[in-house]
Amino acid sequence: MVKILQQFDFRQSFYQRPNQEWQCGRIADGNPCQIGPDAKGRCRATYECQPIFNDGRWTCTRSTFSGGLCEHGPRPDGTCCRPIAPCNPIQSWRARISSVSRWATLLTVGFLLIIFTSSYSTRFVDPGELTFQHSRVGSCAGCHSSYELGILGWPHAAFTGVPEVEDSKRCVNCHAMGKNAFDPHGLSKPSMAKKTKRAEKSTEVSIPWAVKLIGAAVPHRSEGGDTLPCMACHQEHRGQTAELTETSNERCTACHTAQFMSFSGGHPRFTRFPFKRRTRIAFDHEGHFQTHFKEEDFKEKAPSGCFGCHTPDVRGSTMIVKGFDAACADCHAAQIEGAGRASEKGIEVLNVPGLDVLSLAEQEVAIGGWPEDAEGEITPFMDFLLSVDTGYSEARELLADADLLDLADLPDDQIAAVKTIAWSVKALLHDLAVEGVPALHERLEKATGHGLTTMEVAGLAGLLPAAVIREAQGAWFPHLYREVPKHAAGEEVPIPEESEEEEDADEAIELASGEDWASTGGWYRDEFAVYYRPVGHGDGMIEAWLAHTAKGATKGDVVSNSVFDYLADPKAPGRCAKCHSVDATDKRGNPKFVVNWFGRRPLLDAQRFTTFSHTAHFPLLDAEGCVSCHNVNDGAKPMNGYKDRDPNTFESNFAGISRKTCAECHTTAGSADSCTTCHSYHIGTFSPAIASSPKMMAGQKKKD
Repeated sequence: MVKILQQFDFRQSFYQRPNQEWQCGRIADGNPCQIGPDAKGRCRATYECQPIFNDGRWTCTRSTFSGGLCEHGPRPDGTCCRPIAPCNPIQSWRARISSVSRWATLLTVGFLLIIFTSSYSTRFVDPGELTFQHSRVGSCAGCHSSYELGILGWPHAAFTGVPEVEDSKRCVNCHAMGKNAFDPHGLSKPSMAKKTKRAEKSTEVSIPWAVKLIGAAVPHRSEGGDTLPCMACHQEHRGQTAELTETSNERCTACHTAQFMSFSGGHPRFTRFPFKRRTRIAFDHEGHFQTHFKEEDFKEKAPSGCFGCHTPDVRGSTMIVKGFDAACADCHAAQIEGAGRASEKGIEVLNVPGLDVLSLAEQEVAIGGWPEDAEGEITPFMDFLLSVDTGYSEARELLADADLLDLADLPDDQIAAVKTIAWSVKALLHDLAVEGVPALHERLEKATGHGLTTMEVAGLAGLLPAAVIREAQGAWFPHLYREVPKHAAGEEVPIPEESEEEEDADEAIELASGEDWASTGGWYRDEFAVYYRPVGHGDGMIEAWLAHTAKGATKGDVVSNSVFDYLADPKAPGRCAKCHSVDATDKRGNPKFVVNWFGRRPLLDAQRFTTFSHTAHFPLLDAEGCVSCHNVNDGAKPMNGYKDRDPNTFESNFAGISRKTCAECHTTAGSADSCTTCHSYHIGTFSPAIASSPKMMAGQKKKD
């Protein structure tokens, strides 16, 4: 049964106003006066009512609650005929509570003033011991901006929380977290919006009530919102052994689009492996293990398992590919050097393009001496070096569809173009024979439009020996040193008449070919061409030309693209592109030809969302080893992804990793299953602090 504290009907009760500090002394008897005490607590009651004058007479105003109109009515002078004795007013409960509150506040403030102004003030407000990492912080002011405001700063910080952002700015004085340090995960707004949109497409799960409560309590920001202070996740003053990065799953998932309670209860399925990007080194696991390693020639060379080719990085997180000598050389070194190659084992760099010398002689085209037996074509390398000569490019374009070995019916403009090309070839060989590498240096700079260092030219020249060039010149154009200066001076140099060759009196001896001489790599001449044979894996000249022409090929330069495409052919001498993939875009998606010389090498100072330690899991593997997690995707054709230069065209040899595989161990009752076990919050590249020694340098300067 509900007890009513006060009746509000005027016929039943007097309304007791809660704002009154004094009450009638007769309230305990249930018969309080109508007027009540004044503001100072003095009784104002003299009569039961205050008569009013109406229509020539005085009328009683006693209330019904007090008995209604009295029997005798007011006196002739208008006073009430029923006087009452004064009472002793009492304080209301409101007044008593207000008095107690005021005294309590005064005592509290006084107590706090004594505490904060005494020499032991810090003992009373000490929040706890710092962690080991922050134990060398000198004072509270090192982290708390409110400390500088004095006594008033602390209560202001406690009730407003405004200084959290300012305090966070002091954190980055020591911790370099990038320009987006106070944005979620340290990512820019566009990047975060992109990732959020992708997360929204994941499977929706019911949000646990605990996560909802944390989400309401934890300050976080949406797109375009406030900054996220450091202390939203990092809690100090928990002792030296406390872990600053430790946080609850609910705190992590409070801001996430896909929210769940634990790893085993709602964690989205794994979608990042296999990788969407193809591997940089072209390799077919199934093809090697199921085919190549079973062949008789390679059985003994085949690795016994994954560790034959892979090894963990220094952090144990990524399994990187071992070097060529350790993993690939036993089977592929001979292929790179050209052993067993049916065609030329070297790269055709220079040659004598075949011309219809008889037709040119009949038309009296003055090109000087030219070997009639030459049948080659201008190589991409020659095309690149000749592109700087005046008129060469136009002549080359004019003869694009012409057969240079049949010039009988060509029009005059094309015959003139043949003459231009012939003298350009002779001039190139003349410059190389007379000036050597400096001439090559000059042509390379003109072709590329920018300067080259000595090391860059050395790589592009491949230590080209003068003997090879001069031998080729003597065999192809014995009168080159006379002909080129005459042509340069404007003289006509006709094709010489045929002369009978002198028979060699000595018995013909079969000598080793230039290709055999260069079995270990290097330059050699064979017939009417000069070749460069790769010296083995990582050949410096091939790498230099690929890097040099990749820039021009990216910009659409036809000449550079021709050289690049030639060397980037998987069947070209050296077989570089057989294993090293070529991308048409860089890692940011910008147009750029990139040769992937190395497999994936994670940056040691880069931190990603997901971290995984292979080395920590090795002792847990059973007899299946790596296959316990990495199941082969039967029927996949990964090599098809390397037919173009799109790094995203790929079908992995491996199937995805099931979450159940990890959940067998990572449960609440088993191994750690918190978010921070596998995930990092701060994403980006964080360089370690670099020590400087200004005092030592200053001392050194004084000594000098």
